Amino acid sequence: MPNLQEIIYRTQSQNIKFEYTDGHNTFQRGELGLSKSCLEGRLVFGRRIKVNSIEFIFKGIEEANYVPFGGRIKNKFSGFYKLTEKSKVFSLEGTDPMEYYDFKFPLNSNLSSSCLIGDKEKNVNGRIYYIFSVTVNIPGAFFTQRDQCEIYCPLNQVLPYFSTPYKNVTGKYNVSNGTLFEYSFEIPEYFGLGTTIYVPIEVKFLETRVRVVRIDISLKEVTKYTFESSEESVKTKKQCCNSIEEPAKILNNTLKQNLTLIVPGDLNSSYSGTYVEIKYKLCINFTLVGGGINIGNGDFYKEQTVIVANFNRLNDSDHGNNISIDEGPPQPPQEEKSCQDKASESSVVKEVPNTRDTQ
Repeated sequence: MPNLQEIIYRTQSQNIKFEYTDGHNTFQRGELGLSKSCLEGRLVFGRRIKVNSIEFIFKGIEEANYVPFGGRIKNKFSGFYKLTEKSKVFSLEGTDPMEYYDFKFPLNSNLSSSCLIGDKEKNVNGRIYYIFSVTVNIPGAFFTQRDQCEIYCPLNQVLPYFSTPYKNVTGKYNVSNGTLFEYSFEIPEYFGLGTTIYVPIEVKFLETRVRVVRIDISLKEVTKYTFESSEESVKTKKQCCNSIEEPAKILNNTLKQNLTLIVPGDLNSSYSGTYVEIKYKLCINFTLVGGGINIGNGDFYKEQTVIVANFNRLNDSDHGNNISIDEGPPQPPQEEKSCQDKASESSVVKEVPNTRDTQ
């Protein structure tokens, strides 16, 4: 059984708490984006109580914050966008008193993974996060009592993946006195977190005195933050991983080689939102020597935008859903007495379209 991750409360209640069930360390069930997914867990009450109804509200937020160095906190720039909001009400009038309630709350498939990203040097950060709140209505002698609490609910999106499409990137490296070489790179257009990628390259030398003495391949993360109260944007860049390779032997004035790069598994997925944009660029750099001829600044550099995400390789037979989402309230274990099986449900769903790039 995995170690349980701490449940982080945004608003606490003395009478209600959330619990994981069945040995899970998350409320998410199913592979979000790949199959039907839901939040599943248990509400535990401080004592055995009668319940009239339970309302669940799920919200997704995209947020960016920036405080320029040397400025005061009142000069803070921010952006706040509601990605989604959805609510469901379970009517439990007429049921017996209960000590807990097992819930199952369906999720939309187009929700992005939770993430926190930032740059301390520029004092800027952005995040995508989800809040799951509950309101329990308890009958009283004269009026209905309401108990509320809410938690942060991390999500992990998984996208289907069948094969890697490649983009052929070609060009020439020119200096003042002519073209030194022509190049052709096969760049994977998208790839998964924690994978090894392969980039076939071919370089045809038109000036035979030019040699490549070192090849660097790297992945760079470029993040752009924008804000509600300012037209100013902040852009940050960082290298995520790199590999240095010795050039292969040149045959017939042509260098052919298959570059490899191991992609870390803890990166954020590519994302295009209202205030936060996360892009990745695959970068190839040659260190050149020229035998006394003009080779420019001695370096050739090329970068290409790629998509990085949490992919799950599928066969054609894997299409479909691997989790069943029951629209009615879930039932408690048979051996523990509860009257949730008498519950009826009414639902109110409010949707705010997600403008992110689903890739």
